[in-house]
Amino acid sequence: MYRSTKNGSWKKLSKGLPSKDAYVSVLRQAMGSDLLKPCGVYFGTQGGHVFASADEGASWDAIAAYLPPVYSVTAAVVSS
Repeated sequence: MYRSTKNGSWKKLSKGLPSKDAYVSVLRQAMGSDLLKPCGVYFGTQGGHVFASADEGASWDAIAAYLPPVYSVTAAVVSS
């Protein structure tokens, strides 16, 4: 995963993502974010995995696996 910086360059954000033998395809619609501060970012893969970051992409966790291909991700914030 990469994020653009304020000066226009790109920063690699891979902490927590698979790094070896990982051939992952993510479609544009399979990525979403929430409205929290810091922003949560989520993406799904065609291989059926969903990854989440609660710190604007600085680190990632796998939150679902062995799903059918994930073509769309939407985030919602629920308050009690």
